[in-house]
Amino acid sequence: MDEKRTQQYLNLINQLLTCNQGNEPGILQENQELLDQGSLELMIAVGQKYGDAGRENEAQQLAEVLGLLQNENL
Repeated sequence: MDEKRTQQYLNLINQLLTCNQGNEPGILQENQELLDQGSLELMIAVGQKYGDAGRENEAQQLAEVLGLLQNENL
């Protein structure tokens, strides 16, 4: 995974964590080109790091997004 793509994934994660509740599906729709195995792996890794750091809110938000993606079969 190249550095530019990783940064795009991190920007997407940040958007998802800072958006108003319920806006996640729209953000995912707008960024479909970033929804691939790499983004999923990074979301899982970031969520785990947040959980390990005691940042349960962020970890839960990413878990919910991953659930949305799973329901969409992406």
